[in-house]
Parts: sequence; C-alpha cells; structure tokens
Amino acid sequence: MKNKEKYEILVNSLIDYIQQNLTTDITLSELSERVHFSKYHLHRIFKEYTGETLKKYIRRLRMESSVNMMMQEDKSLSEIAVENGYSWISNFSRTFRKYFKIPPRNLKQLICKEYGQLKFIETGIKSIEVKQTEDIFYRYKRFFMDYRVLSKLIQKDGICERCDEACPEAFGIIYDNPKITPPDKCRFDLCFIKNSESQKCTFNDMYTFYSADNVLKKGLFACFNFYGNYEKLIKAYEWVFLIWPLQNSIKFKNAPAYEFYRKSHSHGNHIEIRVPIEV
Repeated sequence: MKNKEKYEILVNSLIDYIQQNLTTDITLSELSERVHFSKYHLHRIFKEYTGETLKKYIRRLRMESSVNMMMQEDKSLSEIAVENGYSWISNFSRTFRKYFKIPPRNLKQLICKEYGQLKFIETGIKSIEVKQTEDIFYRYKRFFMDYRVLSKLIQKDGICERCDEACPEAFGIIYDNPKITPPDKCRFDLCFIKNSESQKCTFNDMYTFYSADNVLKKGLFACFNFYGNYEKLIKAYEWVFLIWPLQNSIKFKNAPAYEFYRKSHSHGNHIEIRVPIEV
C-alpha cells in the first residue's frame, strides 16, 4: 500500500471517529495514540489532507452540529452546548459568536422564522416510505466538495461499464448541510455496493484504489423519493429534516443521509433519500 493511500485511509478513519465522538473531549494525544503516529506527524498529515488543523476541524464540526440541532430539535442552548462538547454555555456562546458572527439565541430565532414556511409541494418528493433495511457492505471514496457539482462527479465516477446512467450499485453519503458548511468542506462518500446479487457491474479504478470498505448497518429508515434538480433537492432536505419529523413525531439518528441513485426517464434526477430513524 502506497503512503498516499495509507494516509488517506488513516485520516478518513479519524474523521469518522471524530464524527462519532463530538460530545467527548477529543485530544490530539488521544488521536495520535489511536493511529500510532506522533502528534507532529499526525497534525501535518491531517492538515495536508483536509486543509485544517485537527483543533479547527473539530471546533468547526461542533459549531455546525449545534446549528443543525437548533434546526432539527427542540432543545435548550445549554443542552445543545453539552451535546457538542461544551460544559459551559458561556464558552459555547463565545465560540459560536466568533464562528458565525451572531449569538446562538439570535440565530435560532432566525432559523425558526426562515424555515417555518416550507411547503411539501415545493420539495420534489413524490412518495415517502418507512422501511427496515439489511446490512449493506460497500467500498467508498471520500471527497470534500461543493454539493452543487455532485451530479458531475456521479456522472464521471458513478457509472460502471455496463450502465449508461448512474449505476444502481452506487450510492452517496451526505454528511453536511451546505447552508452551514463551507462548500469546499462538505463531505461526500461515493460508494459501491459489494454484497449485491448483480455481479455484472464493473467500476473504474476508484473502486479499487484509494478507497476503503465499510458497512451501512441494517435498521429503520425513512425513505423519500425525490425528482428534480439540485436547487429543489436543497428544499427537499430542509423539509425532510425540519418539517417531516415534527409532523410525524419521529426522531432521526445523529447520522448522515444516504442517497441512492435511481434511473428516471421522465422526471429528471431520481434520488431515494434514506435517513436512519431512532427506534
């Protein structure tokens, strides 16, 4: 395994670990011990790969997570602060104001006002289903990219030799809210299913090089069938996360959303958005 591939897999494993442990006190010492690298070496590799130091990366994720919680959950600012790794709301508020240039209480009021008028008819969602899924084993490659150009990436890398459109064995993982996260920092995993019954699909070199294996655990998912362009997709996500759970007394897991790309010959892009539900 070449160093570039080794370091990319290592950094991705840390990104996943950080995402899953934002509520804890994550330190550089802890992370360096986890991957058996010196703190200096790990700091250099992480910044080279992400463009941010570990400290700035963790702080940004916590701030963005707090805004998402303000949008999606009816929690006090003190609760949001604690769940994003801040024991004192004063420290949380100071960091929040420094990052977003506005106090958290004011931003929460603006969010409620802006998103209270979302209408289902504007979302491009044609049907909704809650279903139980099985484990999906997949291979993925991670990108930091502007979600507005996702369709170009999928057209380039999500097509196998057999399929003339996005391959049915491909899906994407959406981690960030593009209205909060800077465009060049948005995380996206392009994935190819490994445990499919179809053995006819073959993918480009991205499937075998600079990629890693993972599993999407079985569980209960809310599935939204979307048709339309990127601008409408943004509205669909806003409605899915801000309106639908409240209307149906359902709570989503603190986890990414999954996009399964389907063929459509009459309604534009067809994407099945899957969001894991708390049981």
